[in-house]
Amino acid sequence: MTRENKPEGATEKRNEYAYWAIPGAASTVTYSLPLFHEIDFAVNEGYRKIPHGGIEEGGLLFGTIDEKGTRVEAFRPIVCEHASGPSFLLSEHDLEVLNVQIENSAADPELEGLHVVGWFLAHTRGPLTLTDREVDLCDHFFAHPGMLTVLVKPERFQPTRFGFLVRGADGSLARDGVANAIILPLPGRNSKPSAGPVASIPAPTVNTSAARRAVEAESPAEEHVEHLEVVAPPSAPAAPAAAVQLPSNRTARRQKRLSIEQVRPKEGEDLEATEPTLVPSRPAAVSPVASPTSGEDLEPLHDRAILDRPAAVRPSQRRDQELDATDTYRQMELLNQKRPVSATARMVLILPLAALFGCLVGWLAFKQVPPPIIPLAVKARGENLVVTWPAEQTRSAISAFVRVDDGMPVPLTPEEKSTGRVEVQARPDMKLELTARNWLRDSQGIVHYVRPVANTAP
Repeated sequence: MTRENKPEGATEKRNEYAYWAIPGAASTVTYSLPLFHEIDFAVNEGYRKIPHGGIEEGGLLFGTIDEKGTRVEAFRPIVCEHASGPSFLLSEHDLEVLNVQIENSAADPELEGLHVVGWFLAHTRGPLTLTDREVDLCDHFFAHPGMLTVLVKPERFQPTRFGFLVRGADGSLARDGVANAIILPLPGRNSKPSAGPVASIPAPTVNTSAARRAVEAESPAEEHVEHLEVVAPPSAPAAPAAAVQLPSNRTARRQKRLSIEQVRPKEGEDLEATEPTLVPSRPAAVSPVASPTSGEDLEPLHDRAILDRPAAVRPSQRRDQELDATDTYRQMELLNQKRPVSATARMVLILPLAALFGCLVGWLAFKQVPPPIIPLAVKARGENLVVTWPAEQTRSAISAFVRVDDGMPVPLTPEEKSTGRVEVQARPDMKLELTARNWLRDSQGIVHYVRPVANTAP
């Protein structure tokens, strides 16, 4: 596909347009959709040059104005030396250059039949609202009714917002473009050329107050405290309620271990007994006065006995005691082995595996990164210059564009990206720059072409 090398800001004319209806008026603003996507690309390129707002750009808009409204067909960048910083503030020298540019635009053959209908300027550090200085410039250069001022605000991870401000028939000009901001429809939305312009898409509004209330409503997560119940031994008197305290973690862990005295079996204790037995206590001493006479029946034994119920032995404890009832150290080792694995031990096992997996994913992602340099080859063909490069370096790129002599970037078509070939108009001495934007980094190739001079010596 042959692509002519156009001056800076030149656009291709296509049958793809969008429109924006002026609130409270019957007229509309009709603009070339590919043209405004090029403006979006140029503004975002300056936005990414430096942090905290980038470098703001601006340009003249060319088209026609009639009773139906304003129509935008082309644009040219406005030269700004940024003497006051990265913001789009025109100096006295910039204003002189702008006057000359407007006067000489009538002699541009590519702008035949078109006139200056307004301008666009980037607002990367503020809202879509005109400043006092910008209002003065609008009154000086774009005072005719129907002339257009377009404020462009790029956003990170969001579509670029456009604010259209049109001068009314009475000469008034609105300053705020936030309420009626729009975003651009996608290119090629019209499948049929005869379908007519598509409507602009209103920019989504962000409800900051609702988001702020949602954040303030969030309460800090409550700590889950495990309540432990402290039970005093049967032989000890019950402690007052005010004196009961929760044991610390260190004390609780210490109480899980049994001492040797607690594990050692008592003298005469039957380890095999699993059912509680009734053991009568010693009979109480009988008073001589109340001693029974000969032949008198004594009271039943259970009426005077105190029944003692020893605690039942759990099956797990009985198995441990059956293994070795006399080896107290073996008993303590078995009890300590029953503790569950702590969360720290699990993290020690999981973290190395997660780090190894992350390194593997990073290495595979690095292998997919395209090389940073694109080798370019040029070959003259008549009045055109054929530029070729390895097609795999642009085939899967997000976007790719070619630039001639530091002019405006011209996006490549999908066919040019997949074939690795583009034609531009040749010049005696020119510099070609190809840039391919990828997810992780950009690839770039630069070549300088000098047309050879024929040898006329005898």
